[in-house]
Amino acid sequence: MDLTTLLEITPENIARKFNIRSVLRDSLFYPASGTDVTPMRLWPDGIVSFVYVDFRYSTEEFEDQMVMHRNKGYSLVASLPLDTEELMKEPWPSLPRSLQIDSLSYQHAIAMSGLEYANTFAHWYVFERDALLEDRHGPQRFCLLFIRAEAIATFHALYAEYKVSPAVVAVIRPGVAFGCNFSNFHDVLFQVMIESSGGLPPRLMSWHPDNDPDDIGSPWDRWYRRRVSGPVLKDGDEGFSVSLYELEKLK
Repeated sequence: MDLTTLLEITPENIARKFNIRSVLRDSLFYPASGTDVTPMRLWPDGIVSFVYVDFRYSTEEFEDQMVMHRNKGYSLVASLPLDTEELMKEPWPSLPRSLQIDSLSYQHAIAMSGLEYANTFAHWYVFERDALLEDRHGPQRFCLLFIRAEAIATFHALYAEYKVSPAVVAVIRPGVAFGCNFSNFHDVLFQVMIESSGGLPPRLMSWHPDNDPDDIGSPWDRWYRRRVSGPVLKDGDEGFSVSLYELEKLK
């Protein structure tokens, strides 16, 4: 999605302007996102499309926390509810091979979340920066696609199936173990991304202890070695920060 298109959007034309390939292309993909606005504050250059996926929120809960209270300095221009069945190129949920092989932890996390096809949803939002704020606050406009679903299955059903790669993947405290996510989340996400046609995204936004920006964890630390931006404090998590890293080609 480009800024020029976003600047043309109004409540009257938003349905005509929505294009899933355009939204996915050059986006920041945030699996297990919650309502964290840290990626907007760090704002990787050129990113005006954010794709958030989490299985914990109803529409009302997400909009109350994210749309109404978290995006300070921005106002909502327009929004569009989407049909998840029409959005996904494959029927949802589209499980990648790695989850089909070893799925007990995955199935337990889904059962604990109460996620069912009937209560999944997708919603697209377009925000505009307040007129008195400058570019250093963030983009003039940006869009946010939020999907209530399991994140890795959603990546497989969207990015992999549409053969589009995000410009940035945000791996920020995804809640493995006691956070209700399944235990091998990092490894499965990495495998699904590297096996997709676009390969690994060129940039990684990752969390780390405040005093140790090199501690981003396996398997990301082998591929994303150069920090290019940050750290900034992690939204709502004392002691943790977030930085942006570039993908390195291994010899």
